[in-house]
Amino acid sequence: MSSSSGRLTEELQCSLCLDVFTDPVSTPCGHNFCKTCLNKCWDNSQTCSCPYCNEIFKQRPDLKINTTLRELVDHYKKKTPKKKPEVLCDICEEKKLKALKSCVVCQSSYCETHLERHLRVAGLMKHKLMEPVSNLEDYICQTHERPLELFCRDDRTCVCPMCALTDHKNHKTVPLEEESEEKKTQLMKTQKDVQQMIQERIKKIQDMKLSAEVRKRNTEMERAASVELFTDLIRSIERCQTELLEMMEEQQKAAEKQEEDLIEELEQEITKLKMRNTELEQILHTEDHLHLLQSYSSLCSPTNTRNWPEISMKTHVSLRSALTQLQHTLDEKLTKTELKRMQYAESRSPIPSGHNSSRAADSLVKNSKLSTATPEFIPGCYASFQDDIYSDGSEGYYAEPSLADLIQDFVSHLNSSPGSFESEIDYITDTLNSYVTTEEILQELVKLIYIQSTSIPNFAYTGARLCNHLSHHISISPASGNFRQLLLKRCQAEYEQREQAVRGDPDTQKRFHSYVLFLGELYLNLEIKSGKDTPGRANVLLGGLKDLLNALFSHPDDPNLMCAVKLLKLSGSILEDTWKEKGQSDMDEVIKKIEDIVLEAKCSRDVKQMLLKLVELRSSNWGRVHTAAVSSDATPDNDPNYFMNEPTFYTADGTPFTAADPEYSEKYQEILDREDYFPDAYEENGSDSYFSDEDEMDPEIEEAFEKFCMELDARRKK
Repeated sequence: MSSSSGRLTEELQCSLCLDVFTDPVSTPCGHNFCKTCLNKCWDNSQTCSCPYCNEIFKQRPDLKINTTLRELVDHYKKKTPKKKPEVLCDICEEKKLKALKSCVVCQSSYCETHLERHLRVAGLMKHKLMEPVSNLEDYICQTHERPLELFCRDDRTCVCPMCALTDHKNHKTVPLEEESEEKKTQLMKTQKDVQQMIQERIKKIQDMKLSAEVRKRNTEMERAASVELFTDLIRSIERCQTELLEMMEEQQKAAEKQEEDLIEELEQEITKLKMRNTELEQILHTEDHLHLLQSYSSLCSPTNTRNWPEISMKTHVSLRSALTQLQHTLDEKLTKTELKRMQYAESRSPIPSGHNSSRAADSLVKNSKLSTATPEFIPGCYASFQDDIYSDGSEGYYAEPSLADLIQDFVSHLNSSPGSFESEIDYITDTLNSYVTTEEILQELVKLIYIQSTSIPNFAYTGARLCNHLSHHISISPASGNFRQLLLKRCQAEYEQREQAVRGDPDTQKRFHSYVLFLGELYLNLEIKSGKDTPGRANVLLGGLKDLLNALFSHPDDPNLMCAVKLLKLSGSILEDTWKEKGQSDMDEVIKKIEDIVLEAKCSRDVKQMLLKLVELRSSNWGRVHTAAVSSDATPDNDPNYFMNEPTFYTADGTPFTAADPEYSEKYQEILDREDYFPDAYEENGSDSYFSDEDEMDPEIEEAFEKFCMELDARRKK
């Protein structure tokens, strides 16, 4: 390889300067030179001839750069590492030779000849010699002009002996060689780590390639199975179609034969009836009374005819039996595939098989009309796919879900079915305990639950309940950390950024507001157990919520004030009760700030109305009275929770809002315009509308009734 590289260098070398071509040009005889070198050669000569073959040219050629050769040279220069410039002897006068050593004291580089005095003279033998370098000034102290021979570990810089006695006195200094050896040891360790990282990534690439191969093979098997399955289904459908058409043809022929027989019978009866009609016509015009009376009984006796109104002909062909048969065929084909997919989905579900999942699976089977007694349909290529075991020890195509997948499944289930929290929380805890074995995994668990609780709409309450339960039931061995401490530490990180967050961009504010409301829910739900005392709330969160309110009020724009209102409506009564127990009047200070904001801040009118309603709510002791009534007799005067929450409505996308929302009017009107908001129960007894045009309500009564229905529906959702 080196010999071929050497030959290439010779081919790309100018014979005049003995260096790689620069702007190569070609002579008429075909030889190549640097353009500058050739022009200089011809300028100093009386004739124009090729420097290589001495061919003489009558006229000086017009030299043009050989673009192909130049591109080749440029490519060669990019691929060829640059040579380190040689250090030349500073003493040589005519032709400077390559330096062998550099003297730090003399600040000069010497060739082998001029280096002899440093190796022979006693005074020069004490000078420090080193490998030749061109930047000797970098090895000299700029202050004392002495060689840099020491390293100050306190200031982490190279110093000379004079520096060690003056500016770096009492510092820890060591010779450069000693420090260099230690650094080499550290660099070797770093290099080992880098090499290990390289090997890990190479192994990861191999694993990914293997996974891709397995996935490709499984996909091919699935594709083949799908083709076979749907081919059978197509054949079944075509066979069913053929049988249906044949049945239709047979039914048509049978119907035609029946029609012919019935028509013939009808014609015979018509003939008989015409004869009876003729007899009746004659007897009605006779004057022979005796004959009329004698014939009366026979003429009035019922004729021997069929009751034709009871006989009807089918004018359409029913497909029900054919479709039912086709459905049975499809069920037989799909039973195996559907059950396999349902079993896999159930195995991936975080909900235990003994709970709602089994009932849901049973419901799916019933709705799909699948039967376990139906013969299994297994495509031919599935035979080698069922129990595939790979030589690398992998568990198959579907790996065990990660902690992130598990948390996402749990949260998704609890968010869609919040009523199942009590029945599912023990199973969720047991599952997480099997995953959480180290403090690092516990930290990851806290991070995942925190992110889900602050990013998913309306999940803050359930997230806080989940955090409270896990703080008492998640444990690792050895107990190097606990869930509650790590959760509060995670909240502390967001808390410290409060001043910047309230003044940030809309996305930053939105994330901060979600954090504030989650912290409010956490304060209400997180129980701190101490000995045999009744569990209490976290005092650290109490002080944190006050600081967060102050931060929101320090930058009183609409989003911050709306967040503060939501937080106080959520936890205001509890906060005030706790502060009063401690003999503090912090809630009075909060209300005073709100009143000042209403008078001075440049917030919107709707937000000011929200703040005033909040002040009014607090003045009524947060809507609480001393005596609570039975729920059936609850009124604003005797129910402690009557005013605690305004009616909550829901937009088309499921976003909740109340009358305190600045866009309440527009959102409420949107609900009134929605036809799908009211329950289907309004369509009764086949009528198109619950309200009758004949008994129309007064508009005001109708609007009040609609509002009542929406409030009732919202309470059902809660």
